[in-house]
Amino acid sequence: MQVRYWQYALKFRHPFTISKGTKTHQPTLIVELEHFGIKGYGEAPAISYYDITVEKMIDDLEQKKEFIEKFAFTDPDRYWHYLHHLFPKNHFLVCALNMAAWDIFGKLRKKKLYEFWSKGIANNPTTDYTIGIDSIDAMITKMKEKPWPVYKIKLGTPNDITIAKALRKETDSPFRVDANAAWTVDEALNIIPELKKLGVELVEQPLAKDNWEGMKILYEQSSLPLFADESCVT
Repeated sequence: MQVRYWQYALKFRHPFTISKGTKTHQPTLIVELEHFGIKGYGEAPAISYYDITVEKMIDDLEQKKEFIEKFAFTDPDRYWHYLHHLFPKNHFLVCALNMAAWDIFGKLRKKKLYEFWSKGIANNPTTDYTIGIDSIDAMITKMKEKPWPVYKIKLGTPNDITIAKALRKETDSPFRVDANAAWTVDEALNIIPELKKLGVELVEQPLAKDNWEGMKILYEQSSLPLFADESCVT
């Protein structure tokens, strides 16, 4: 096995704003594994609240590159277990290498990856398309640029309901809302019933990541399903 990698700062089509701030590029590591001439590729982004940078992934990879390459590859599951123990604190790097290993395995067996895992993809859930925080006109423009069956709307502003109502006028597609930890319990209890009226399916990370008492209250009273993100990083 041979490993190579490249570091990129991938530019967004639009500046991407959430309640925590704005970014214009996504730092990303691309890895390539080569096994007897067959190449597989994987990717891992750097996400700030996981405290894993691209530089950290590269440093870890370089320190143990010999061990990545010396493994006698037969199937991705065994390789994942090996990588998992090799990098117990860098799941992002393990993910990228695991993706590359599955890419190689599919090419070796001449099968699409879903054929290893299921009988088909017809019933797979549809991936949502995310609309970052912006002026209402700009958010509408982003939606019209990308007609899609379901949208994830970033909220966490003083005008969340106004934004949601304006976007709802432009499409019948279901909405999912991500507040990125921006609301208080009281704000969430006021906003969520209004979001349900507007065809929102679920709310992601409504409260601060460590507000467990608040989440207990919200869980008991919320009319929409609640999903963790920043609260669930290990």
